[in-house]
Amino acid sequence: MNIDFYFTHDCPHAEAAWTRLQEVLADLGITDARVRRVAFGSFREALDHGIFGSPSIQIDGRDIEGPVGTVSLSCRSYEGGTGVPARWLLEAALLRALNPRGVLFLCVANSARSQMAEGIARLLAPPDVRIFSAGSEPTSPRPEAMRVLQSMGVDVSGHFSKHVDSIDPSLVDTVITLCAEEACPLFLGKARRIHWGLDDPAAVQGDEAARLNAFFRTAAELQKRLEVIWKPDADQVRQRVSESYARALGSCTSCGPASSCCTGAASSCCVPSGGDLSETDAGIPSWGCGDPVDAAGIAPGETILDVGCGAGRDLLAAARKTGPAGRVVGLDMTGAMLEAARRNLADAGIGNFELVQGTLERMPLPDALADCVISNCVVNLSPEKERVFAEIFRVLQPGGRLVFADICADELPPWAKNSLQAVSACIGGAESVDGLLDAMRRAGFENPRVLDLKAYSTAQIREMLGQAFDAGEECDCCSASFLPSAFRDRLASMLAGHLFSVLFFARRPRPS
Repeated sequence: MNIDFYFTHDCPHAEAAWTRLQEVLADLGITDARVRRVAFGSFREALDHGIFGSPSIQIDGRDIEGPVGTVSLSCRSYEGGTGVPARWLLEAALLRALNPRGVLFLCVANSARSQMAEGIARLLAPPDVRIFSAGSEPTSPRPEAMRVLQSMGVDVSGHFSKHVDSIDPSLVDTVITLCAEEACPLFLGKARRIHWGLDDPAAVQGDEAARLNAFFRTAAELQKRLEVIWKPDADQVRQRVSESYARALGSCTSCGPASSCCTGAASSCCVPSGGDLSETDAGIPSWGCGDPVDAAGIAPGETILDVGCGAGRDLLAAARKTGPAGRVVGLDMTGAMLEAARRNLADAGIGNFELVQGTLERMPLPDALADCVISNCVVNLSPEKERVFAEIFRVLQPGGRLVFADICADELPPWAKNSLQAVSACIGGAESVDGLLDAMRRAGFENPRVLDLKAYSTAQIREMLGQAFDAGEECDCCSASFLPSAFRDRLASMLAGHLFSVLFFARRPRPS
């Protein structure tokens, strides 16, 4: 674990924050971390190095608060306006780096706080993380706690109070105690221990609404803290997606397109995306979910930009429509994909193409480049969809059109949204149809609309999610983490009839 502590000499909170960091490290028993103190002479010097305020703490290159949206004016403000990070924030950020595999929430009664913590953690944590709650004097779960969890999409049918002695110590590596007003129970297993003392919402007096609001406030506080541990940030999502698709490309070429070892994104590979393709193109893998090329009405001589071009299947179809007088540009963040696209285009005798490596959120391309932007099952992979549409709007010529196929979902449980495996499988990042239409309008697009929509079956969704990790061994060509079969099947059943392949059209308006 690498920990970097950044501060400016004139920051009055630096030493207090440093002391708190040392205390938390000691309490968690972290003795092997590489800790650096990095001092800057001024805020401007820190800003030049990408540090947005003092003190700033990064663990394995990630700020303890995640992506920082605003720049501090020298002194950094944490929870409550203080310049010293809250103890729970440091603990949660360190837990994230420690990657706990079994977490137990403890409270005396195991009726409210620990029950809600268990339910919220199950929503947020990867499905292979074991989550428990228990107490030393368990009683029945509070009905208010169950109502709050149900409102958050938690299945509470399996929730019941448990005695701490019933938890197998070998399955727990982290214990989080939640009592604020009484002595929290002891756990005899060998595990790191954290104390988040939260007031008991059941102690709040008043009418039914006041009492229920107390439970909602406690749940919100728990969610805020647990998201620090488990919610993936944008850079993590992009890295995982890029690695997954590079691995998927290897699966298609070395294992064969029908191999059952394909995971996540790979499992949906080699599905024909339509378009004007010859038989010789059939071996080019496609991770598409529709046919934007055919719907784009591409004319000879146009410039077409394919964002997330993959191995170049749609680029080939577009190049044949633009003809030699036109131009196709492919953008992808994965180098292996661009290498494959270059080979495939060259082998097909296409010369009027350009390939660029970059992300959809920050395209290294000039303004007003393209007559038409196409994309095939890529927007869902972005953790910053608003920025994607803003960039597409920028690179389109006035009057230019956007035609893209993508996967949409009516609603996803938080645990699916936070699963990098589900995101890589084009499901975890799926937005609603209305959500994408609204995002296009906010970006400035004119009259965005749906051209086609098809629902996925349970079997198709299960195939997209790939092989379960408990279904057997991994193959050499695409070793990666799998979803547990129970979660994969549950998600597939839940989304059947609510997950769609959708073809969208929008236009950048001309100046009036």
